[in-house]
Amino acid sequence: MASLACSNCLLPLPTATAAALQGSGSTEPNTMKRDSSLALAAGHRQARRRTPSRIAIALALVLLVAALAGVPLCLRCRDGGSRLAHPGDLPTATLAVHTPLLLHPLPRRLALVGTINGEELAAAAEHPLESIACLGTGRAALSTIRPLLAESHGSDKVLDDPRVGFKAGNPRRLLRKAKGSYDVVVMQAGRPWRTAEARWLTRAGFAACREALATNGMLCVALDVQHIGPEQMRRIVGGFAGVFPQTQIWSPQFNRLLLIGTAGTWQPDAAALLARLEQRPVMRSLARVGVMALPDLLACLVVTPAGVERYLAPDEDARKGASALRLAWEISRDRRTPDAGARTLAELEAVRATSLDILQPGDLDPELFAALRARVARQMAARAAVMELRTSPATATRAEALRKARAAARLNAGDAFLNRLLAAMEQEGAFALARGDHAAAARIYTDVLGIMPKRSSACYGAAMADRGLGRHESAYLHLLRAVAAAPESRECRLALAETALATGRAEEALAQYRQMLATHADDPGVLIGLAICLSRGKPPIRNIPEAIAAAERAAELTQYRDPHIATILADLYIDNDRVVEGVSLKRRLRLSQQREVGDRRQETGDRGSSSRQ
Repeated sequence: MASLACSNCLLPLPTATAAALQGSGSTEPNTMKRDSSLALAAGHRQARRRTPSRIAIALALVLLVAALAGVPLCLRCRDGGSRLAHPGDLPTATLAVHTPLLLHPLPRRLALVGTINGEELAAAAEHPLESIACLGTGRAALSTIRPLLAESHGSDKVLDDPRVGFKAGNPRRLLRKAKGSYDVVVMQAGRPWRTAEARWLTRAGFAACREALATNGMLCVALDVQHIGPEQMRRIVGGFAGVFPQTQIWSPQFNRLLLIGTAGTWQPDAAALLARLEQRPVMRSLARVGVMALPDLLACLVVTPAGVERYLAPDEDARKGASALRLAWEISRDRRTPDAGARTLAELEAVRATSLDILQPGDLDPELFAALRARVARQMAARAAVMELRTSPATATRAEALRKARAAARLNAGDAFLNRLLAAMEQEGAFALARGDHAAAARIYTDVLGIMPKRSSACYGAAMADRGLGRHESAYLHLLRAVAAAPESRECRLALAETALATGRAEEALAQYRQMLATHADDPGVLIGLAICLSRGKPPIRNIPEAIAAAERAAELTQYRDPHIATILADLYIDNDRVVEGVSLKRRLRLSQQREVGDRRQETGDRGSSSRQ
């Protein structure tokens, strides 16, 4: 599993998904068990099921999107908790290190400031550096980082690298003591709604980093902008540009930006960039985040120094920078405004670079350089089209952006950045499904399918939205495309079987269940779906003995603890002259639910008593 990093996290938590889903009675990222309308269509409206919490449903939906898109979303954080991340947080941690080290003419000494995690160290160790200083992180953190590095990379040897050093203490004080000592400083901005971390985003914070840089040194600040409004972002960029006139803005993924500034003159050399990137360790590290060639990296450039000047022109006072207290308060307030980050990105898109004019050929062959620039320009246009679709509220503009994005995706279907953008859109659709807003989910998934019509995870999400809106025929067509694109996906095929049965295609539903049983013989979800199909289908589909046998097997596999499965089995008993067994099973279910309610009340009462004491 690929690892992720956020402002307070280290590496992924593979077991968090199962633990979170246990509250909804499932150990798999499958929304169909609890979202299924087939039991209702089959006459099981009387089945009582424990209702999962909205958080559990949302997590299940997001994890399903992640499973279908191949993107892990759960993070293990330093404080021991787990958090959801936007798809692809790993690129920010990795590219925040690689990008300045590749752009700098001759990097030798690197300083990492902020939350130090294994991903940053692993990326830095791939470069021929003389020293890697982790400022503000003591060696006590090794006990946390070491096992996570071993889990993610199969080795923790980077921590024993003689080039790596840890210095505990105040990072700003350590930077002042190291005046002119570093060629590159990489800083994770953290959570800017906290005053202590907002201080790093002031002009004084950037100046402290500037003093620690040598001639032509570079500072890279990794920034999460999803809660930063346009005014706050302009003051952050203005303060940064006031210290580093040669400021660029890069975007490794949606809602994440890299502010990169140089202490001297800067002219990127294409030949030198290509030579460094083609070093095997660097290429291997970049491939983990989808950067397979130099154009994939260069297309992450969003705003050049000239674009930064245009961005700041309407507000010259922004160059004074931000006040830490005011910045923290305003960002904390804007965290309640869902579109704050989108408006910020829309303003940056207005000054987006459309070509790589700042890149110099160096010793690169003129024809190869021209081809490189053309490829980068095409990828930049593709990303700009999708970003316009994500940030533009106007219908006419969205229609044109969708047309451009569709054409661009055909040219760059393998672009990792585009796929991360689409995954972010799907995540929004999953949360819309979780809160019951099926119309909003349908609009989001329609946009994704408009760009990539054969994306299986989007087809599945669109089908779930259509089912919620009662459009079962449309859902059936979406699921056909999802299964065609991902024939091995259990979730897609199971949903297709259920929807086929709900739309009167019992023969096709039975065929799908039979095919799934060939590879999932002991899957309770498949078995109970088969039981419903066999019990409610018309001859020759109808087969009561086999339906009861399948339901009994599903109940045995779940140890009769799944109320949905047990209720269906009890109804099958009652409907087929096995009344005593059916009534007895329902009685046991009722008693079990009463005991669970009593246990929860007792647990709540115990907690209340202990808190009063």
